[in-house]
Amino acid sequence: TRGGGGGGDWCPEGTAFYRAADRGVDVVIVAASSGAIRAELILRGGEPKSQQTTVPGGRPHTFHFAGVSPQMIERVKVTTVTVGVSMQTCYARAA
Repeated sequence: TRGGGGGGDWCPEGTAFYRAADRGVDVVIVAASSGAIRAELILRGGEPKSQQTTVPGGRPHTFHFAGVSPQMIERVKVTTVTVGVSMQTCYARAA
């Protein structure tokens, strides 16, 4: 279950963030254990963009979204589905 109602919760410190990168934005996610991770950019006045992959746990994974600037981002939704843990959704902070 999600706490807080409303707009969802921020990801725990150090688990997910986004930052400006060369000609785009990087979203960095650290999953505690192996599983699937997904990053979805919710853009101001634009279509959402998302990427997903499976990762080994404990190491950071970086998704690169070309052609997006941090100013265009309303929120970055992070979803993780890891071994032994139900699906978790949170919002990444700007680095």
